[in-house]
Amino acid sequence: MKVQQLIEALQQMPPDAEVRSMWDGAARGEVQHIWLARGGWVVVADSEDKSYYTEDRPSYAPTENEVGVWIGPK
Repeated sequence: MKVQQLIEALQQMPPDAEVRSMWDGAARGEVQHIWLARGGWVVVADSEDKSYYTEDRPSYAPTENEVGVWIGPK
């Protein structure tokens, strides 16, 4: 999905609806953060989600060589 497709889909939703992500067969993850990853994709995450790979982290986060497991924002 591209950002434009996401925007179009979200425009069809109630603006006060909570956004969650599917994990382990249920909508468990409450989306608290969104960033453009170094790999070029948009990442949605819950607070303090773990990232193991540099390409999944935002540009302001340390690389996996600098910090093996980066903990996202609170």
